[in-house]
Amino acid sequence: MRLRVPDVTEILARQVAAAVEEMRGMQLYKPPGVAETIDWATALGKLGTAQLDERTILATLGTVLKYREDLDKVRLHAGEVLLKKALERAAGRA
Repeated sequence: MRLRVPDVTEILARQVAAAVEEMRGMQLYKPPGVAETIDWATALGKLGTAQLDERTILATLGTVLKYREDLDKVRLHAGEVLLKKALERAAGRA
């Protein structure tokens, strides 16, 4: 991902990848693919995001998820649960 989006930090790249992986396990109508992952990382980089937090995830989900049903499902689960799991995966603990 960092080859495609050089302005994201290593930590953010790992967190984005982990969060997307977590979303892919949520039985979404259209799980995020590589293009959506790169789009999300690009948007986060342009916003100057250094690390994911609950507020940033919720504010930028529309970049990575394209269907309202998927957005609603992830928003219900997102927040602290998605963030916690993404941070654990990014740190290599899950």
